[in-house]
Amino acid sequence: MSRVTPSNPYPRAISIYTYSNTKRLLEHNIPTLSITQASFLSAILAGIVTSTATNPIWVVKTRLQLDKSSASLSSTTTSGSPRRYKNSLHCVLQIWRQEGLRGFSRGLSASYLGVSESTLQWVMYERLKRAFRTEEKKGSTNKRGYKEKLGEALGAGFFAKLIATVVTYPQKRKYNGLIRCFVTVLREEGIAGLYGGLTPHLMKSVPAAMVYFTVYEGMLGWAGIAT
Repeated sequence: MSRVTPSNPYPRAISIYTYSNTKRLLEHNIPTLSITQASFLSAILAGIVTSTATNPIWVVKTRLQLDKSSASLSSTTTSGSPRRYKNSLHCVLQIWRQEGLRGFSRGLSASYLGVSESTLQWVMYERLKRAFRTEEKKGSTNKRGYKEKLGEALGAGFFAKLIATVVTYPQKRKYNGLIRCFVTVLREEGIAGLYGGLTPHLMKSVPAAMVYFTVYEGMLGWAGIAT
């Protein structure tokens, strides 16, 4: 499951930085690559780097949340158990002492699976942006202005996120183990079960993606970087 959310800007910053620089590097050094190929490779690397860099944060956050919930439930009984972790730093130290570096990689495979959505999203965005640009140029000799570029970003961002979310949404169901997730949902709920909650997710993620891509294009334009 992708853990890059609109409420947390740091994963997005890592993703944009890695994607933009990798794409620029590929285009300059391997000019034979198509835009789709460059976007695909850049998006995969951006997803892997982002997931790897931020996974320890989510491990600590999840451990603290579960520890608090467990302590709250235990407090209702006569034999209430104290919390395992005093704070974030104590949690980090405990994980390191008891599990080592491997402890911070828990759930990383699920995060890597989520790379498929961001990869498809970037590839679709780049292709749609250029498709909209081609349509706007037909029959017009006027130079594309700032508003036209932002319009392309809004439209391409909308459809790219919509398509990527619908295609990859089944992987977002939460169970212990990826294979068990698919098997359990298919057995108990069928194909429709894999898309439970899709509508509210789209209502939240699609507008966020439109803002995300518009800001991305705006910053590139401000920096004088052609796209």
